[in-house]
Amino acid sequence: MSDESEKAIPVPVEKPPKSVNIKGDSQKKNEEHPTVVPPAKQRKNGEANTSQDKKGLTKWELFERGVKIVECFALIGGVATAFFIGYQWQEMRKASGDAEKTIELNREQLEIMRGELDEMKHTTSLNERAWVFDSSVSIIISSDYITFNVYIKNTGRTPAINTRCFIASKVSTNDIPKFDNPLYSEAYHFNLAPDKTQFIDLKLPAEVAKIGNFYLYGTIWYDDIFSNHHWSQFCYAIHCDSTLTNTVVGASPRAVHSSCDETGEN
Repeated sequence: MSDESEKAIPVPVEKPPKSVNIKGDSQKKNEEHPTVVPPAKQRKNGEANTSQDKKGLTKWELFERGVKIVECFALIGGVATAFFIGYQWQEMRKASGDAEKTIELNREQLEIMRGELDEMKHTTSLNERAWVFDSSVSIIISSDYITFNVYIKNTGRTPAINTRCFIASKVSTNDIPKFDNPLYSEAYHFNLAPDKTQFIDLKLPAEVAKIGNFYLYGTIWYDDIFSNHHWSQFCYAIHCDSTLTNTVVGASPRAVHSSCDETGEN
């Protein structure tokens, strides 16, 4: 009996487990287990950190990372600023060179303008100043004296101021000095208007005609309206004729002692 009872006991058949359909589980009875993130040492290089690792950083580590980020931006900004400063320096250097060239050109133009202005002033002075020279000589003969009148004329456009004259005679041109002393002219002191004539005279004894030919010379000093000092010289050869009882017959200009301040001999 025991053998039959043992054989009659049925053995339950094992069925394979059914797979759980998570997608079709609308009531979320069978939830999928979350993936476990491996620790940092077991992660492959280049894998991004998860929010769980970030939450594990301390405030100091976050601060250091922030500082590094700021330093990177500062480095990038410094490099950009350096390039910008270098570019600006090159531009300033170029502008400085152009400015120097412009200044040099302006200096040259200024020198040219000054030269032109000086030339204009000189031309104006020459055109508007007084020009005083001797114009002619007249001879008056009397029984006792021979008077020589030298006519002085202002051929300029403005008056000759503080005009002084010196006149004298010499037998030989070797005795005539190259320049006369203005102090000798104190006896003849006047102003001379434009295109006007003033004479100065020299009275000599009638016996001078017996000497033969001699020379009459002198100097004229004057100022123009520009307060510039001027002078001119004259010299005449006096001709005598012994056949006419030693009478003076005429006067002719000579090159000796005949100059002015414009010749540069003063």
